[in-house]
Amino acid sequence: QVVRFQFPVHRKMRVDSTGYRFLVLAFNCLLTLGSYYCFDLPSVLQDQLENKVITPFAKGHESVLYNAWYTAYAWTNCVFSIVAGFLVDKLGTRKAAFLFLTFVILGQTVFTIGAFMQGSVKSYAIMFAGRFIFGLGGGPITIVQNTISAL
Repeated sequence: QVVRFQFPVHRKMRVDSTGYRFLVLAFNCLLTLGSYYCFDLPSVLQDQLENKVITPFAKGHESVLYNAWYTAYAWTNCVFSIVAGFLVDKLGTRKAAFLFLTFVILGQTVFTIGAFMQGSVKSYAIMFAGRFIFGLGGGPITIVQNTISAL
C-alpha cells in the first residue's frame, strides 16, 4: 500500500496582517546575525592569530597589527555607510541586502583563506584585505535592516 503525504494548502498571508509583520521582523533580526558573528570571530582567536600569523614576521608588534584588522573594518564601514544609504535608495532593499551580504561572505572567505597561509606578510595582507571587504558589507547591512524595519 502506498502512503501519500498531503500537505495542507496554505492561503496567502496578507501583507497587512500581524503574522506577516512578525515574520518580517523575525527574518529582519536574523539579517545581521552572521555579520556580527564574523565580526567578533577574530577576538576569540586573538592569541592564536597573533602567534601563528603575526609573530613570525613582526615579533613585538602583535597587538598593533592585530588591531589593524579591526581598524580596516571600522574605517571602511564609516566611509562606505554613507554610500550605502544612497545604494539602498537606488537599488532597493532586496538587491542592496544581497550586495552587502555578498561583501560580508566574500570578505570573511578572503580572511579565512589568509589565515591558512600562516606566518607571512602575504598571509597578513590577505587577511587585512578580507577585513576591508568585510567592512564594505558589515555596516551597510544594518542600514538595510533599519530600512526594512521602517517599512
